Amino acid sequence: MKYTLDFLYPSPLQFSSSIPAWAGLGDGVEAFKRQEFALALREFSVLADQGDADAQYFLGSLYQHGDGVAKNIDKAIPWLEKATHQNHFGATNAVAVIYAGENKKVRDYDKAARYFKLVAKQDVPEAMYNLGLMFMYGLGIEQSTPQAAQWFQQSAVHGIAAAQYKLGMLIKQGDSGEADPAKALEWYLKAAEQGYEPAEYEVGMLFHLGDGIPKDDELALHWLKLAAKHYVRPAQTQLAYFFDQGLGVSADHIKAFYWYSRAAELGEESAQYALGNKYNRGDGVPQDFVLAYVWFNLASAQGVAKAGLEREKLLERMTPLQLESGQEVSRDYFEKYVIKPNKVDDE
Repeated sequence: MKYTLDFLYPSPLQFSSSIPAWAGLGDGVEAFKRQEFALALREFSVLADQGDADAQYFLGSLYQHGDGVAKNIDKAIPWLEKATHQNHFGATNAVAVIYAGENKKVRDYDKAARYFKLVAKQDVPEAMYNLGLMFMYGLGIEQSTPQAAQWFQQSAVHGIAAAQYKLGMLIKQGDSGEADPAKALEWYLKAAEQGYEPAEYEVGMLFHLGDGIPKDDELALHWLKLAAKHYVRPAQTQLAYFFDQGLGVSADHIKAFYWYSRAAELGEESAQYALGNKYNRGDGVPQDFVLAYVWFNLASAQGVAKAGLEREKLLERMTPLQLESGQEVSRDYFEKYVIKPNKVDDE
């Protein structure tokens, strides 16, 4: 099974405890801050060879991210491990992220879980979150939703937005006890107020659905707008629906069409289906059977069964020339609005 996991690790600057005591490392750090990575690399390389854990951490980080040097995980790991063996928790968390990542050649979930646990117990909130992910999916450790919730909560109280979001999700679904939408909303709001995009969408939907909290479409609209502007595709689709139906705002079919289009072009299948309907019916746009066929085609290819049914009905009304045009445009749009967006999601 493939997991899309966004592990967290702080800036190397957060863990460089010995900088004030070592001028040479300080010079490297100043170069790092100025993004003069080639200079930083030279400074850190000398000190790393001499055994300085902070320099080893910075050097490993440069190779890990390809800053000022070709990205090279094989070179990053030894330096981060050297610092780890000197109890450098920043390096330990960073190398654990590599072991838990998608590079199968170096992946080691057992070691990642062990390292995350080691750092999490030192009250590093990013590592607490990372350990929560490992428990949530049972990677290198026995799956335990209660343990995941515990670590997410410890991270969340330190202000980590991703942890606040994950904790809200578990509480909303009742995965860590009885479902509590009001409590979930509290955590979602904490994350959303930090600009965490998925939480903005969840807050909007909770206010819209009114499940366990007072329904408020005006507040829902506010949060959905924020999420939509941050490229959250389901939020763009839902915002379009709000404008279409006049929920929390006056109906505006032009804005509805705009947001359906934005989401559809980012690969959102429900928005592609909605666009097909709009073109098919001439709802807020000039009726266009070719474009209706195209968007139904794309949505159907992504598993929207009713889009395939609508496309088949539409065929009875299309001329051979329209069908030929629709098939040609579909090939172009499929590459742009299905393959490309999903490829980005996988990276």
